[in-house]
Amino acid sequence: MTRRALIIDAEPEVIDQTVEVVESLGHDFDTACSGREAMRRLSREDYDYVLLSVSLPANNRRGNRRPQHAENVLDWLHENRNGDSPPVIMLCNLVPSSSELTVEVMKLTQRFVEKGAAEFIQVPLPTSGSTLDRMIKAMLEHVPFQKSQVTPIPKNQSLSEDTARINCPLPPRSVDPTVLTREQHDILQALAECSQETMLLADIMAHAGYGKHATRKSIQLLLALGFVHRPHGPRKGVALTAEGEVMLQAECSDSQGASAGDL
Repeated sequence: MTRRALIIDAEPEVIDQTVEVVESLGHDFDTACSGREAMRRLSREDYDYVLLSVSLPANNRRGNRRPQHAENVLDWLHENRNGDSPPVIMLCNLVPSSSELTVEVMKLTQRFVEKGAAEFIQVPLPTSGSTLDRMIKAMLEHVPFQKSQVTPIPKNQSLSEDTARINCPLPPRSVDPTVLTREQHDILQALAECSQETMLLADIMAHAGYGKHATRKSIQLLLALGFVHRPHGPRKGVALTAEGEVMLQAECSDSQGASAGDL
């Protein structure tokens, strides 16, 4: 059998890039350029994975591109696939510039993760490192071919509107370290102290001292933020990026400054 993908994005250039990758893997695909069209296709067809833009219009003819419409697609999958949703990779196309916006973007990223997003990748798509084709291959290793039945979407169902204008759950390269949680900080520290090229989930759990659910969720967010990545190679796991190292250094500097101020 051949794997099948649904590509959901309103940008023709992004669709062309993702189609090229999907075709190079020998997978079949359909495309949708709005939240409503995506849910219509998902109600009629089964897909092995979904590539979903973080910002979509409500339908093909009108509406601004908003994160809420991507959230609606994730909510629809959760409510209609009876626990058998295809894995979703979020396509991110903008890096915010202010620290205030960074906090809002991280909250948005958290919501996408909680609603079922498995991975995040920035567009234009990277040509080295954690590329889309490698991400798809790794993600599908333990995903069976889709054969489940879905509940048809009502013809008159409308999408809720949202005034949020954040277009991508990715932070700027310079981020206030105080926005990280303690779990995320401890995981970055564990990766920094690891002597191996990558660190497995079980090793991170043992080193950082958190359970599987909390550790996995923090890793997903750190991947989305660009502080860790999944290197291509024989050993599975994640590794610290240059941005992650900068984040740890910033935290150390802030801690030292706070200690000096207390003296």
